[in-house]
Amino acid sequence: MDLAKVTDCLSFWGFRFCAPVLLLVWGSSSWAGPKQYDFRLFINEAHPFESFSNLKSPTAGVTPLRERELLSDTEPKSVRPSKVRKARNSSLGSPSARRSNKLEKKNIANRGDLQPGRTAEAGGGRFQFGAGYFDVTDDWGAAEFRAEWHGNVAYKKLRPLGGLMATSNGAYYGFAGLIADFELSDRFIFSPSFAPGIYVKGGSAKKLGHWIEFRSMAELSYKLDSGARFGIAIYHLSNASLDDFNPGTEVISFSYTVPMK
Repeated sequence: MDLAKVTDCLSFWGFRFCAPVLLLVWGSSSWAGPKQYDFRLFINEAHPFESFSNLKSPTAGVTPLRERELLSDTEPKSVRPSKVRKARNSSLGSPSARRSNKLEKKNIANRGDLQPGRTAEAGGGRFQFGAGYFDVTDDWGAAEFRAEWHGNVAYKKLRPLGGLMATSNGAYYGFAGLIADFELSDRFIFSPSFAPGIYVKGGSAKKLGHWIEFRSMAELSYKLDSGARFGIAIYHLSNASLDDFNPGTEVISFSYTVPMK
């Protein structure tokens, strides 16, 4: 037997048999893909086919879905990032957000804007004490003393008021009405008011013709950083012709206003 022919025959048939086997083994190990059927591997890791190409991965530079907070460890979700952004933006205009903004604006208005002369009394109640001269245009002059309460703002700039006035010659006047504040600047405030009330004459006090009198007052005040005010007021008392005798009277009064804490 020729040894050379035997060697060639073995080599020929060995190559034909071994080559397919090696090719199957090599291909099965390279193309089999992930050994675990976990959906997260296809999201966070490169695919095995990319190792056969020199081209840039189509997923390179793309943020994994997990980093977009669209997938959780327990329940994957397919949500478009645009929908998430739209939902977040729409939440800013939700009724609850609008209510929060209105409440914040109301709190700021009630406590002032913390500039000089603007303090916590901006929309709150206050007490006012005054002293002046009664009947400045006639002969029934007397010292005037006054104490008032101004409530919280009830409607726009209007707030309720109530108080008592007394004179040194025996007149008394209890009243209730409305007052409004108009800020001329950060410091100066103009406050008109109107209040009907009951007038009681005693001693040598002036007769005003009726027991019902109406007070029309204008006040100019200067506000301090603490919220307190110093002011000067002029007011007129008259019965508005409820009686044929209606002399009326004018009063000039200096006031000091203290905000309620």
